[in-house]
Amino acid sequence: MAKRKVNPWAVCHKATGPKKDSKHERCVMQVKAKHGIKEVKMNKNYERMAEVLYELTINLDPAIERGKRILSRIIPGGKARAAAAAAEKAAAEKTAAEKAAAAKKAEKAARAAKTKQQWDAGEHPRQK
Repeated sequence: MAKRKVNPWAVCHKATGPKKDSKHERCVMQVKAKHGIKEVKMNKNYERMAEVLYELTINLDPAIERGKRILSRIIPGGKARAAAAAAEKAAAEKTAAEKAAAAKKAEKAARAAKTKQQWDAGEHPRQK
């Protein structure tokens, strides 16, 4: 029969209770040392790459869709969804800003047309 792997967190939870304090951490480290469990750390290049890709999805419109696909492969679970939501929010904010600029431009054009109409009719305040 194959030997089961030891879960140090489960062992220490049973021994010290649910509270995650220094005693619990010490217990986890001792169980890991006793059973030869090595702690796996995330590669720093991997973290930096994920950050750069996240920034790309926020700042560049053409990269949003591509960034979403890449992030969904790199960042597990909810972080990919959060990054995609942030990218969509950034795109929506940009389109809202563009709509506001277009409305301002249309208002300026309407004022110019009204001024021209008043001028042509001789009713402009500067003509009096």
